[in-house]
Amino acid sequence: MSLSGNQNQVIYQAGPNVAQTIRDSRHQLHKIGRDYKNRHVRIQTIDGMIYEGMISHAEGPFLFIIVASPQGGHGGYGQHHQTYGGYPQPRGLLYNQYYYNNVILPLVLYELLVITLLYT
Repeated sequence: MSLSGNQNQVIYQAGPNVAQTIRDSRHQLHKIGRDYKNRHVRIQTIDGMIYEGMISHAEGPFLFIIVASPQGGHGGYGQHHQTYGGYPQPRGLLYNQYYYNNVILPLVLYELLVITLLYT
């Protein structure tokens, strides 16, 4: 396919209602990020992926959740205990272990399908 001169060919353009729908969803999810910060949730994406964690915050096109680290740590909120020099690691004595053994995962707002509040 050849284009003459400096013409650009549009290969995708969102429908007229799509932009407003995305803005409305972003506004709603930013409010959820504020109202439910530090609350445990289960999130399902439009692709069927499911994440459980704690809402950190929402910023721009992302909702950030704190999830258990896939290596070491609690392995799902206290089900696995890391060792410290061959001995069980002290719990609650030196620091809040939850924040040191977890990662923050950014999820794209327009891909979120369901957010369920856990442990109400």
